[in-house]
Amino acid sequence: PNLTPQSPATSLKMRFASTLFCVLLLLVSVLSLSSANMAVVGGFGDFKPADDDVKARFGGDGVKASVAAAVGAESVDTFEIIEFKSQVVAGTNYELKAKVDGVAYNIKAFAPLPHTGEPISISSAEKAE
Repeated sequence: PNLTPQSPATSLKMRFASTLFCVLLLLVSVLSLSSANMAVVGGFGDFKPADDDVKARFGGDGVKASVAAAVGAESVDTFEIIEFKSQVVAGTNYELKAKVDGVAYNIKAFAPLPHTGEPISISSAEKAE
């Protein structure tokens, strides 16, 4: 074995290179985990089938009237949410995949916190492709 003593500068450079390599390896690991199909804190989750809570929240006549206005209709006979994803803010943002009178739409809505007494607002409704 070669047991030649190294200068302090060479030893320091090797420790620095080793530490830098470990930090880069850790960074790559964290980035690869975060890019996996994981929810982002504060962001929208994945689409999931509409549950009873969401159906009840969007089932009122006031929401139907807002949806009708958003799609350019005088009224809506049927409004069925198929899938949704949500983002909790000071209230809840929703992206809905829904059928309005049998036509598929992508709808964006905001449900304020209950204590405000404000109604759900529909910010956009576009025909799904």
